[in-house]
Amino acid sequence: MLHKKLRAGDLHSPSNELVENNTISTITKLTCVTFTAIGTIYPAIAPAVGSVDAVRGIVQADIVSGSTGYVTSLGLMTDINTISWAPGTKLYCSALGALTIAPIGLPVGVVLKQHATTGVMYVDNTGIVQNDLLSISFPPDAELEFMWSVTYPKPYKEFSYNGTGDIVNFDIYDTPTKIIHIFNKNFSYDLSGNLVQIVTTNLLTALTKTRTIAYDINGEMTSETET
Repeated sequence: MLHKKLRAGDLHSPSNELVENNTISTITKLTCVTFTAIGTIYPAIAPAVGSVDAVRGIVQADIVSGSTGYVTSLGLMTDINTISWAPGTKLYCSALGALTIAPIGLPVGVVLKQHATTGVMYVDNTGIVQNDLLSISFPPDAELEFMWSVTYPKPYKEFSYNGTGDIVNFDIYDTPTKIIHIFNKNFSYDLSGNLVQIVTTNLLTALTKTRTIAYDINGEMTSETET
């Protein structure tokens, strides 16, 4: 089979990683794990603490203590139990390494198919922790600028327009799958079509900055303030 046609479990690393369970317990299927060291041959894993650890993968099948197995680090996981979650549900890593809908840390995947045995989940953003994102600097608000100068990891930009073709909303997501909504700008206009307000929100920190623009009767800008 051509490499480009390989999918999910047939696709080699980085989607799938062979790892060692050097803990004293079995690490069960669908547990979120982090790397602890290099084992005898392969990376050693342990259940991840969602609020603290970088999730390096999700276990594909039970890995008993002292043995090896595979984790999915990026891409599709198929033939899994997703009966509890509807398609589009974002999943996170709990304090015990279990998949949960509770927003702990960052999402580790999104459900694509709901089924008890043939469910499908797309694993993404593994290895990233919240502080990695909080360190990103956002574009300045001094100008009506739509450049995204940070490569993370493949940002997706989405625009909304009003009936006259003016941009009213500008969103940035982490990837085209839009798992993490990172950044938003909302634009308001007066009856003459002049841009009068830009509300910028860093959705990772919930911080908001408002830029207000005033005009004279001739439509010339007279002032610009930020709060």
